Amino acid sequence: MLESFHSHDRGNGIGMHLLPTKKYKTNQLALYIRQPLVEEDYTKVALIPSVLKRGTVKYPTAQKIKQRLDDLYGASLQVDVQKRGEEQVAIFRLQIANENYLSEKVPLLEEGMELLAQIITQPLVEEGVFSEKHVELEKDILKRKLAQLKDDKIRYANKRCVEEMYKGERYGLFANGSLEALEEITAENLFHYYQQMITSHPLDFFVVGDVKETQVIELFDRYFKLARSPQPASAPEERKVNRNKEQVIIEETEIAQGKLHIGCRTHTTYKDDDYIALLVANGVFGGFSH
Repeated sequence: MLESFHSHDRGNGIGMHLLPTKKYKTNQLALYIRQPLVEEDYTKVALIPSVLKRGTVKYPTAQKIKQRLDDLYGASLQVDVQKRGEEQVAIFRLQIANENYLSEKVPLLEEGMELLAQIITQPLVEEGVFSEKHVELEKDILKRKLAQLKDDKIRYANKRCVEEMYKGERYGLFANGSLEALEEITAENLFHYYQQMITSHPLDFFVVGDVKETQVIELFDRYFKLARSPQPASAPEERKVNRNKEQVIIEETEIAQGKLHIGCRTHTTYKDDDYIALLVANGVFGGFSH
């Protein structure tokens, strides 16, 4: 029997998606928060997940969060930011052991859900905004990552390819932000954007594992108490650039091996019937390492 997600609309722009399965001995929890990819905010979005992971009201330091994860039988917490079409997605993932396989009775699913909810809904706040120390630490880390990107020639070449292909379009923005915009971010304006994001942007919660749907729904409603007031996406009207001639961009640097990236607009999206065929075609063309 083919396993598939069971989706539930929790209202106020929150979707829950459950895949009960006995294939794994761990449970995977993931929260996705979506927002339009816009120039004035995309670097804030790139920074927020890392700042939230720095501390909560109950666990005010990264070390205390790490200790709590260790107490939960070595659970792992990961945050990420990705670009999907013309949206930017903040991602929070928690992998935790399935309590059914433990020799002692520990409500791991509930405790993991509570910790993830605290990361999202109860961040460490000082004088009404994010901890300035945490924000500056994460700004410095992101600044170094962006500056070092040029040393990773494959990623850098791909970034430049997308920037040139989509110059003047939202899709051309880099999901991890920009050095220039990073300088303008403060603990105050970052916290204000976070409040907007958590109260009004579309939110999807995914659970995969040997779990009971009724229990997951009850735990989510208990711990993820969000004052939601969803607003329609206010992204600026997209400006599509029609090009009927290829561009050739050459950057010179001292490396032993050249990097060639070819970008082609197909106008195929995730929902189109030929999306999988496009993935395979791209792989055959050279997109896969083999």
